[in-house]
Amino acid sequence: ENKNIGEGKKQKLVDVTSKKKELFEFDDVKYLESKNQMEANRFNQDVWERLHFELQTTINNNRQLTVVDVGAGILSMLPRIISIVEGNQNLVYYAYETNPKLRARSVQVLESMEFVETTANDTNDGELIFERTFGKSSNEGNIITIRLRSQNFVGDTTSDNHKKIDLIVGCCFADLFYHPSELIQSLLHFLLSNSSSRANNGNSSCLVYFPITFTGITQLNPPFPREINKSDRGKENNSVIPSDSEAFRMYGDCLAGPGMRHNIHPHLLLTAIQNFGGQFLTRGKSNWRISQDNHPYMWDCMKHFFRNSGMRQVMRRNNYNDIGWFERLEERKSNEIVVQNVDLLFRLGGNLLLDDSIDKSLMTNEKQRDKLYHDTKQECKKLMFVKERKTEVWNENRPAHLKPNQLEVKSICSLISSGTELKIFHNQFASDVQLDVNIKGMSESIMAYPLAYGYSLVGIVIRVGSDIDANQWI
Repeated sequence: ENKNIGEGKKQKLVDVTSKKKELFEFDDVKYLESKNQMEANRFNQDVWERLHFELQTTINNNRQLTVVDVGAGILSMLPRIISIVEGNQNLVYYAYETNPKLRARSVQVLESMEFVETTANDTNDGELIFERTFGKSSNEGNIITIRLRSQNFVGDTTSDNHKKIDLIVGCCFADLFYHPSELIQSLLHFLLSNSSSRANNGNSSCLVYFPITFTGITQLNPPFPREINKSDRGKENNSVIPSDSEAFRMYGDCLAGPGMRHNIHPHLLLTAIQNFGGQFLTRGKSNWRISQDNHPYMWDCMKHFFRNSGMRQVMRRNNYNDIGWFERLEERKSNEIVVQNVDLLFRLGGNLLLDDSIDKSLMTNEKQRDKLYHDTKQECKKLMFVKERKTEVWNENRPAHLKPNQLEVKSICSLISSGTELKIFHNQFASDVQLDVNIKGMSESIMAYPLAYGYSLVGIVIRVGSDIDANQWI
């Protein structure tokens, strides 16, 4: 079920909703190149740093990092993975891509990165091997080997020669599996086919990184409301043009329907991970923001997806003017399409790869690594009243990572209380009394300089703990 949009074919269609009858040509390679450029800065940095941390603490002094890319496309993840290879560590990168057109482009990408083709064996197991050496010599530098494979990772029987797999990556991949449990089972089967994983005992678990996982929510910014059609837009059709929110709810239903069969609910994947004994580590939003001016081809691709999703038929079944909505979309200028995604990081394997035996050393290592991770601090700023009519901004270290029931808010603006806070500023308060008996966390502090005070702000939730549904907050 490793799907590729378009299967390497250029799809020509005339937009029947456009008065200009313009011809749009969808091309797999051009789409992925535009997508990769657009999303280059959209990966969630907190999740990426956690991945880097986990790799450092898991692999430690191992000379080789083995990565499997289960939906390689045109190798967009390769430069990111190369960037975190440590010191003289070698990298073996298995790239699975069934689309021949995307594989051909991947070969060009590798050549542009100065990789040298060492083996071409496409007629046997569909594998092409590229190698590049960094440093003055192979003894002092690190060797990067790319194995570009034409088959699907599911059912790959050639993986028994792998070294222990440290990381599986799949960008824009996890939501293509309608049943998340099938994805997790496929990953576990793939890991089990690697005979060396069984022999590695406590080190048999594998990190899985799924960035840019679609959450089922698409928006136009700014959004347009429902309106009565008063123009010639689809005047032979129904008179009511749906709001953008209504239209994209129908789009999401189409993606999750029997024709497309996408999973647009990441929490189902998280449940499947836990049901199969995996360990969820962290998540963070990685939304696309597709500008009509800055990403014109990607913008056209999104409109192409809208038109071909079945969205128009659903609009008509709900007595909406589909032609009017699409023509309104064509007429809009200086807009952006927002697609809500999430980056996921978890760990699979461990006990399951040890024939269901419980490996206590593995559990101990997991707990120690988790403690080390959560003991990491990050610096934040807070406003301090230091004496009468004087304030300062102090730096403070706090835990860098959220507890399961916590969320982090990025302040936009803060309200200065005209009562208590101004009294503190003017030193008009009784010393050595509770800071605030009504606010949890302040009742244990004392009114005395220096002190921090403030209880009202407007902000944006940017991160949530593992027990909180990010879709409800972010």
